[in-house]
Amino acid sequence: MRLPRLFRTTPFRLTLLFLALFGAAASAFLAYIYVATAGEATRRTDQDITREMNSLIAAYDRAGVDAVNQSLIERAASERPFLYLLMKPDGTRISGSIAESPLEDINDVPARASFSVTDLDVQGRPIKHPARGFQEHLRGGEILFVGADVSEDQAYVGKIVNALRGAGTLVVVLGLLGGVLVSRNVSRSMAGLTDVVTAVRNGDLAARAPVRGTRDEFDELAEGLNEMLDRLERSMAGHRHAGDAIAHDLRSPLTRLRAR
Repeated sequence: MRLPRLFRTTPFRLTLLFLALFGAAASAFLAYIYVATAGEATRRTDQDITREMNSLIAAYDRAGVDAVNQSLIERAASERPFLYLLMKPDGTRISGSIAESPLEDINDVPARASFSVTDLDVQGRPIKHPARGFQEHLRGGEILFVGADVSEDQAYVGKIVNALRGAGTLVVVLGLLGGVLVSRNVSRSMAGLTDVVTAVRNGDLAARAPVRGTRDEFDELAEGLNEMLDRLERSMAGHRHAGDAIAHDLRSPLTRLRAR
């Protein structure tokens, strides 16, 4: 299937090339923004978890496991944005807001983990939230895990990515529309020049290219072509005049020759 002439023009092809280069650059920029934003959100979450972990370890160093247990109960009840779990050295749960450690090997400490926590929505349906957490051994052998729900951070990163993707799509659409308009304008300008060339080729030396008055390269080309056609027309007129004069001068001698 042959494409319409508009889509085979050089300006439209150049527009597609520009959009392809822009798309590649935009994709690289989008990837960088995603990595940078997601990385910053992860670092901020890790810092918050570390501060919370250090606060609980300090409470343990001051007053032992009972102080940490009481602190976890109070913090879980206060709806702080953290997940807690205090375990005995064998992994038995003492207290906390989650039932078990997301780490398969509870003795693999210090360690961090990315996991999911299950919650209920307003209609009572279970939903999963992404989370991150650290696990540490306390001095007495107990194991402390502190995590945080990162669904809001991921939603924020997703909004940024969607906004950038939408902006990129809009630019591509506008670029395509611009390419179509530019191609149509160029095709219209070239059509006038092509019509003149066709007319001259068919013998019409009076044909002239239209000059739009925009003083762009197409006007310069049209003026140059018209000047060339003017000179060609004058030259052809001179040749015709010379031919007519020669024919007139030869008419009498030829008449006398025929009379003999």
